[in-house]
Amino acid sequence: MKRGLISLITILSLFLVIVGCTSTTTTSKPGTFVGGTNGLDLSFISEEPPDRVLDDNQDLFYITVAIENKGEFDIPANKIIGSLSGIDKDSFQISSMDIKLNRDLPGVSKSRDKVIMGGEDELEFGQAKYKYDLNADFTATLRADVCYSYETKAVASICLKKNSAAQRDKEDVCPINNANVDLEVSGAPIQIASVDQRPSGSDAVRLTFDVVKKTTTGEVFAPDTFSNNCRAQEQKKNIVEVEVNSAKSSIPISCGTLGNSNKGNTKLADNKKTINCVIKTSGLQEIAFKTPINIEVRYFYKDAISKTLIVEDANK
Repeated sequence: MKRGLISLITILSLFLVIVGCTSTTTTSKPGTFVGGTNGLDLSFISEEPPDRVLDDNQDLFYITVAIENKGEFDIPANKIIGSLSGIDKDSFQISSMDIKLNRDLPGVSKSRDKVIMGGEDELEFGQAKYKYDLNADFTATLRADVCYSYETKAVASICLKKNSAAQRDKEDVCPINNANVDLEVSGAPIQIASVDQRPSGSDAVRLTFDVVKKTTTGEVFAPDTFSNNCRAQEQKKNIVEVEVNSAKSSIPISCGTLGNSNKGNTKLADNKKTINCVIKTSGLQEIAFKTPINIEVRYFYKDAISKTLIVEDANK
């Protein structure tokens, strides 16, 4: 009995060790992308800043924002920018209220059926210390805004043939008229949805899709908005750059919403914009075929976190 009990305990111990040895990968559903609506996740590092500090240069503390890339875009160096507000720079003796991350921050990725989690890093604003001698406690709300360059990538599997208006032949493997085009979209705050294709005369296909802001927090701005600080520029709010192209360069695409080009800026209204494109088919084969159409959306995303900070009168 003792030997059997020891064997059982050994097996259980080995099982717990195996279960406990987790990595940064998880099992993924089939598909090109992991998906989701996440971008950067923000939080203050514990005690940076603390809830309370003393006045009159008596408490040195730090301000640090933890960032984790939970979407599928690799953010380049210097494209994550943090800015502090809600407190006086001179009173707290902060060297700079603005900071850039000078390193790349990889996004979530897939390797076969495994998901590799995105990168983590920190925006370090450095040390602070409240300068003045107070007569009573003082409460401030410290806010950290973080702006980051991001992209959404999507692949729509559309059906094309030379005479787009012709009746479907037996050899045609797919329909030209399709209100539910197969779509793969990367994980990002801005999503592509409702891809629809219809014949447009006998030599073209009309492709329609929605660009949608899916998150309830944060704001989207044009891709050239932020460079040195993360302070809103209202004239560039809700603007994104959209590009539609095919790996087969002989397939011409023009989008009226993008100035009759396949690439251009457009403005979201109520968190959405419908893009209409025309794909010319006169130079294509007679029999229908499926082909991938790439849709890319580029933008800056701005999010924020805040914390109450109490400066205490040390003489109380």
